[in-house]
Amino acid sequence: MTIRRMNVKRGRRGFTLVEIMVVMTIIAILISILVPAVGYVRETARGSQCRASLRQYFIGFTGIADKTKEGRLSSGAWDGRRDGCMDTIGWVADLVNSKVCKPQELLCPTNPAKGTEKYNDLIGTSTAGASEGGPTNLVNGVGYCLTKNPGTWTGREVGNLLLAKGYGTNHMTTWFMSRTAPKVAASGGVLTYSVGTNGKLKGLGGSLGALTRRTLDTSPVSANTVPLMGDSNLGDIADRPAEATIDDDNGVVYIQQGETLVESFSDGPAVRTSVSSWQTAGSHTLFDPTNPLLHVSGEEQPPAGTAPKWNNLASNLQDYRDFGPVHAGSSNVMFADGSVKTFNDQNGDSFLNPGFDGGSAATRGYTDNLVELPAAEIFSGILLQKFYHPKQTLDP
Repeated sequence: MTIRRMNVKRGRRGFTLVEIMVVMTIIAILISILVPAVGYVRETARGSQCRASLRQYFIGFTGIADKTKEGRLSSGAWDGRRDGCMDTIGWVADLVNSKVCKPQELLCPTNPAKGTEKYNDLIGTSTAGASEGGPTNLVNGVGYCLTKNPGTWTGREVGNLLLAKGYGTNHMTTWFMSRTAPKVAASGGVLTYSVGTNGKLKGLGGSLGALTRRTLDTSPVSANTVPLMGDSNLGDIADRPAEATIDDDNGVVYIQQGETLVESFSDGPAVRTSVSSWQTAGSHTLFDPTNPLLHVSGEEQPPAGTAPKWNNLASNLQDYRDFGPVHAGSSNVMFADGSVKTFNDQNGDSFLNPGFDGGSAATRGYTDNLVELPAAEIFSGILLQKFYHPKQTLDP
């Protein structure tokens, strides 16, 4: 018996519209989950790269302190107007010239700004800092700028003579790192800082200069709470846009004209209720032996048995608005023990607040008094040195 195979023609059935919509919905859901995750992984990697750069800087600073007579962590702020020629003076120059690293090659990859507003001091009309106790003219500095006046450089010269050689950064230092403390004047046992008497606080004329290892070793403030540097925020509106394109002879374009630039170092002490910088005007009592608890030293470092009250209650705090929360709302900050901590901009106002009162965003920036820089993690006071002593005078 022969069995015949019969070919049964089966019809091919396609996807229905409903099935296609279901598949597309599933793909869209997967993409919505995957894309933020990829972005998060990338930002985590960039944040890790930024933290690694800060740690490398710290290794360089400790080596510089070992070699300098005074044990200074750097030769000063990287600020040509205030400190000196930028290929010779300042922490960036120190790291390049000591062959530790080239900060221009270690830019924070997340920060949209790729350079400091100090480039405008060379190529533009800015005179910020010129009258604050440092060189009033870069010709009075050292290095190649002996032959170049500020404001006369081209963007190509800045690119060739600075950035192409590694002298560049989009990180910032703190006022502690660059200036340590105010210069002090004494009258009748009262220690004060005054713009008129001591010089401007952000310049060399009104401060003690770059931070030393001895200051840290003898300070009652723990080194793991003293911030040295970190991610930098946008510069002041007047200085923020690059005034020329910065490139070099090899065709590398570092910064386009009009691109945003960042701050070089933080402004230092400010009045808590108004976020008004100490260097703008006025006189500030650091220590008064007749009333030792009501002034800066007494608030931060009171007599034994008395709790400090600088945390959110004192009249003065460090102005840390120059820290930039560039890592998806957070900022990396490196401390005097080499540790790197991350702080979050919790209210989205683009600033990190140690305890200033909230106010108009146009004049203060802080939208409220939410503390985003806790006292236990970062020192936001004024004095690293101890001023209080129970005796008014040691003389007979």
